[in-house]
Amino acid sequence: MVVITDETYQDFLYEGAEHFSMASIPEARPQVITIGSFSKIFSLTGWRVGYMIAEPAFLEQALKVQDSMIVCAAVISQIAALGALRDSLEEVPRRREILGERRLLLEQLLAEIPQVRWKPTRGAFFAFVGVDGCTDSAALARDILERAHVATVPGSAFGRSGEGYLRLSYGSAEKSDLEEACRRLAEYFRST
Repeated sequence: MVVITDETYQDFLYEGAEHFSMASIPEARPQVITIGSFSKIFSLTGWRVGYMIAEPAFLEQALKVQDSMIVCAAVISQIAALGALRDSLEEVPRRREILGERRLLLEQLLAEIPQVRWKPTRGAFFAFVGVDGCTDSAALARDILERAHVATVPGSAFGRSGEGYLRLSYGSAEKSDLEEACRRLAEYFRST
């Protein structure tokens, strides 16, 4: 058995949550493939630079697949990732603090909208918000975009169990943007 772990959000944990990697268990390490990304931790969204940690024999085979499909990440993306590793590690705690403040603000703002409910997660920078009476989250997301001009992702994009939910991101939204988006959402739900 092989376990693939996505540890992209390992540095964005709140309320005392701690990251745990299965690869830290010596006996499990040979069966663990760890995937990570520079996009989130260093705010290099769109640069598409990530990494994989696995046993050498697996990496050798993975490189064959990668070489036949995409060759490598763009050179400028690789340089940006290298620069981030060299110069930006001290920014990670500050970024986590900023995201924690946004998360708290979003929690407070969403609590004022009776039709939605959110139990904040202890990691990442998304809210998976349940919407009372929603049976078509794709249609709801489109309607919110058209009428309230707020972008959301339908929960159905994450599988059947996501139906009735919307995903909201607070990763790049300034506090004022979150306040405005929630004001628009509150107005939208009041009018429906």
